[in-house]
Amino acid sequence: MRKKNVLFYFLFSFVNCFSQQNNYPPSQVATDTIFDKIIVDEYRNFENTKDEKVLQWLDEQTAYTLNHFNNNPLFKQTQNELELLNSRAKTKVSSIYRFLNGNSYFLRKELNEKVSKLYCTNNKTKTQQLVFDPEAFAKAQQNDKVFIADYKVSPDETKVAIAITNIGNEYGDIVILNRKTNKILNLSINNTNTKEIGGIVWLTANEIVFTYFPDIDKTSKNYIKNSELICYNIETKEKRILASKNNNPEIIIEDIDFLRFVYNNSKFDDFIYLKISGASTYKDFYYSTKNSISWKKLISKDDKVYDFKVFKDSIYLIVDTDKGRVIKKGAIIDFKIENTKTIITPATGLTLDSFIINQKGIYYICTKNGIEAKLYHYNNDKSIEIPLPKKSGRAVFRNAYLDSSNFWISLAGWTQSSTIYNYLGKEGKFVKETWSITEDFPEFNDVVVEELEIKTTDGELLPVSIIYKKGLKKHGKNKTVINVYGSYGISIKPFFNYNSLILLNRGAVIVYPHIRGGGEKGANWHQAGQKENKPNSWKDAIATAEFLIKNKYTSPNYLGITGDSAGGIVSCRAVQERPDLFGAFEAGVGALNMLRSEFAPNGGNSTKEFGTIKKENEFKALYEMDAYHNIKPNTNYPACYISASINDARVAYWEPAKFFAKFLKSTTNKQNAFLEISKEKGHIATNSSQQIDDSWLKSYFFFLTQLGK
Repeated sequence: MRKKNVLFYFLFSFVNCFSQQNNYPPSQVATDTIFDKIIVDEYRNFENTKDEKVLQWLDEQTAYTLNHFNNNPLFKQTQNELELLNSRAKTKVSSIYRFLNGNSYFLRKELNEKVSKLYCTNNKTKTQQLVFDPEAFAKAQQNDKVFIADYKVSPDETKVAIAITNIGNEYGDIVILNRKTNKILNLSINNTNTKEIGGIVWLTANEIVFTYFPDIDKTSKNYIKNSELICYNIETKEKRILASKNNNPEIIIEDIDFLRFVYNNSKFDDFIYLKISGASTYKDFYYSTKNSISWKKLISKDDKVYDFKVFKDSIYLIVDTDKGRVIKKGAIIDFKIENTKTIITPATGLTLDSFIINQKGIYYICTKNGIEAKLYHYNNDKSIEIPLPKKSGRAVFRNAYLDSSNFWISLAGWTQSSTIYNYLGKEGKFVKETWSITEDFPEFNDVVVEELEIKTTDGELLPVSIIYKKGLKKHGKNKTVINVYGSYGISIKPFFNYNSLILLNRGAVIVYPHIRGGGEKGANWHQAGQKENKPNSWKDAIATAEFLIKNKYTSPNYLGITGDSAGGIVSCRAVQERPDLFGAFEAGVGALNMLRSEFAPNGGNSTKEFGTIKKENEFKALYEMDAYHNIKPNTNYPACYISASINDARVAYWEPAKFFAKFLKSTTNKQNAFLEISKEKGHIATNSSQQIDDSWLKSYFFFLTQLGK
């Protein structure tokens, strides 16, 4: 019987592979001439989101991929393992907010639940209460908006503003819950994206401020342009515009800019702030009094301010300088960056990550290479290190108040889940929060983490994190997966992922190179992977691959590389430059057609990080990083798995779809090329925990079955 099953599986695979090899998509060629260079785009028709023939072909490719996955016994096995791991984690807690009176609010999801619910713990009674059930609310409203994207509790705790949306969708509504009556107020607040853009801010006990987007239709040329900063009075239902391009011609606001509101609600900070931002590290800031709004320029993006805090009449800023990131101090009235004084300069090799101010002074976090966190206290013109209660790769301030001497901090690492501590400033000690749920996976006691620095092709020292189980033998036959990102100055900080045991328990190696374009070594490291410097990102990935092979961790046939979103640029371009180094590669919701990216929904924002085709030097840089246009015909590329989402509001699904169409026609390894276009998922952060698990599962399965062939 077993032989018959094997024969059936072989015949099924053969027929499907043959179908895959000969099922090419419809092609409509477009030709552009940009700065005297002729650009041939074979699949421009994919950008027409209503082209039925293209959509049908994408459905067929997705069905092929899912059939391949689901009909392999290993897929069901890894799926069962993932479910077992999740059953051990049981409860997941996130988005924790704590008031000075000790009351805590948080999102909690149990194992058998699809989405998180909002809860509160009363500090006096120590009881836990359900505040808002989004599924019950959606059922009553007869809609499918069951995902809590964000929430904020009013200062007096009588109301909660809750942002809800569909799973996989970034834009949704805000509802107000009256905590005394436990009823939702009948309000109409829509077209918001509070999770990623702006958030919800309580200005008074009856007023909230949020960012409003007049147009959220992804097919519109005005998609999420001309955002407005809105103040909504809950009692009168009056909406007033605090800032917008049309309302404030005296302020330079581009139609692609996002307007955000900052308010500390403290007697030690009298102002409100307008942040003009987008996909760039530095922002323009304006400030005003709360009662009579008249915006005045405070900080320019040219000042290279990474973050700032105001305390009484002084402003404290993290500023990127030629010598690294420092903290400066100045007067907020008539502020000028040149009039500030540097008060904190981290030790050599450390990068300032974040800081807070409270009644005991300044506390700040530094990291070494983005993977080793340290906490410091600055007071009376001197800094001292505060030993953390456990060695941590990631430290994040939680709920710090100007009016208190205490703060909360979460600590985590590659092998330890996030734990929250309350630091008592007067006593100088950490107290572990009793409601902080720590996931218990003793298997990580046998996991080794190597933090190395390797030399890149141009001599830079590249931090690399290498993770594997004890007893690893360096014989060159360990399945190994390199994870890359390297954009927007975002650091890949250590995080705990128990799902990785699916790979680690099979003797695999997981690698995170902290490549240029990220922020692990500060602003210069970010800029070294931007625009014309972008090739440094994938050259760093290539250097990592060469190091792993040279030192017998793995060999090309056993080595894979994966990158999500902008990380897809790196994973694909590394493989295109050195296909001989890899056995498989993946790009999830990848930005793979950079020459056309700025014409996609929200594409204008990406020009701040990657460049625009309107400038010749940046056009050349975009062409170099465009994975679609760098596919070579008749090439034996490694196995690939490309995924995208119809709902993605950041990377248009047609970018990875175009890449795959051209790739399939060009590679000689067609039987190992897979595409999945989801109609439910969004862009990573907007997905449910089940959808995120599904992405992990398919990625792991792909590499387990493709590496070592």
